[in-house]
Amino acid sequence: MLKFELSTREQVAFAQIEGLVSVEAWATVLENLATALQASAAPPRLVIDLNGLLGYLGVPERQTVGALMARHLARMQKVALIVPAHKITNVVHDEAQRNGLNLRLFPCSDDAHAWVIA
Repeated sequence: MLKFELSTREQVAFAQIEGLVSVEAWATVLENLATALQASAAPPRLVIDLNGLLGYLGVPERQTVGALMARHLARMQKVALIVPAHKITNVVHDEAQRNGLNLRLFPCSDDAHAWVIA
């Protein structure tokens, strides 16, 4: 199960997602996050901190997560994911980009924030 917290500052929406990963958990949390973003009239730039995730998904599952991100976060102009450097493989990135989401992965929050506001 994944849970998120959402806040907004400086024309950027910030989400922190934590918990045990699974495709089903991702589908639920992304749907709930999209609903919260729309309800709060959040700006179309989003930084998501994924440092609190537990577990590991295989390549096909990560591709599914990338497609889910593209579907649920389609209204966002830019989405930056903060991910530990050793977990960046670009599978989620490539699938999200292929499905039309302007998404990038960063190992630190400063770089993620700088890109999303540029």
